[in-house]
Amino acid sequence: MAYKGRILIVEDDKEITTMLQYLLEQEDFEIKSGLGEPALRLAEEFQPHLILLDIMMSPMNGEEWSKKARQNEKIKKIPIIVMSAASPEVISYMYKDLMASSFLTKPFDLDRLINLVYAFTNNPGPAELHTFPS
Repeated sequence: MAYKGRILIVEDDKEITTMLQYLLEQEDFEIKSGLGEPALRLAEEFQPHLILLDIMMSPMNGEEWSKKARQNEKIKKIPIIVMSAASPEVISYMYKDLMASSFLTKPFDLDRLINLVYAFTNNPGPAELHTFPS
């Protein structure tokens, strides 16, 4: 199978990780996930086209993870979309400090998620317009 791109999910909520993985695999993306230092090493090896990064997680929070990623020559240029349940105003203020490419609020607007993924993986977009039930 020819994948449209590789995506790394750095998220400590297993249900969200599973949902994102399922959704993005349906769109023909290759997905891996991890946390903390192991996820930084995985990013080096996997060389994803995009990283989906939760802000509020442990053992290493998203801010710390992002700073380490941006200092790593092998992964510093990979686009990062930060994800958080914080208000859009708080996230939009924070994501610039995190050197993120964009942000998503939780719960996700799935149409926005898919559109951002396609945009940051340099794909033309989904074959059909996605409309997910609210």
